[in-house]
Amino acid sequence: MWTGDEWIPAPPTETPAFALQPGRTEVTSDSNPRRMKIFAYSASALIILTGMLFLFGFIGESIEGKWYLSDDSNDYLEFNSDGNVYSGGQGETVGQWSVNDDYLYVNNEILRYEIDKNWLFISSQGSRSCTALSSEPVDLDSYVSAVGEYKDRPDWCVNLDMPAVQGTDSSATTLNSYTADDAADDASPASEGADTLIKMQMTGKDDLAWSFVKITLDVGDNIYTCSVTAGDDCVITQAAGSNDNAWENGEYIFLSEGTAEICSAQGCDVGISVTNGGHTVAGDSSQMVN
Repeated sequence: MWTGDEWIPAPPTETPAFALQPGRTEVTSDSNPRRMKIFAYSASALIILTGMLFLFGFIGESIEGKWYLSDDSNDYLEFNSDGNVYSGGQGETVGQWSVNDDYLYVNNEILRYEIDKNWLFISSQGSRSCTALSSEPVDLDSYVSAVGEYKDRPDWCVNLDMPAVQGTDSSATTLNSYTADDAADDASPASEGADTLIKMQMTGKDDLAWSFVKITLDVGDNIYTCSVTAGDDCVITQAAGSNDNAWENGEYIFLSEGTAEICSAQGCDVGISVTNGGHTVAGDSSQMVN
């Protein structure tokens, strides 16, 4: 109150530590300068520590980007930020991916994975064989010297699949091979139902993850894609083995008509192509279906 000579009570003689600024409706503050200084030092230290962890590779390693299987610049798998997996060798998107801890999920399959320096190690779950992909195109000599004796590779990577090199036999990614035989079912018109066409068996030390295996059939000028999931031209059925996510050594599979009528009569000459990670797997290139 103003008495004519003075204000009662008297106004403060010091400026408040935190004054309300124009346009602001509230002020949150800590009136303890020492506490604020400690907080500032802690925040700075956290920023520096985070940067060091990224710098030295303890955190921040990501599977996103291109990973190469050989010295061919088009021979890669690319894990895109939108969740798609693109195969440079096949020239198309081959599935969807996500990660959880040490596991990589591609479509419906679970793979082990680990990134160390410039290498991505991938293995079918439960397998002791793995494939190493490089962050840059790599020739065979460099691959062998860098990874063949690589002592820091994952303990679950006992057998290392070697990559193909441009100008060499593209089956070098795996020493596995397969055989194909006519299935017992007779080829018949679509009106009589889907036919089981071909029986195939894998032989070799590697388990081939279905995420990277592509089987196609051709009859005349028509190309048919086979898949372990329903909805494709041709359906792959596993008849044995303990791993539903891979084609195992000694395992038989059957190729049956799916959404397409592939063979409508006996004496149907069917071409066969099997690739693993974009590289040809050795085996029978055709089979007569009766």
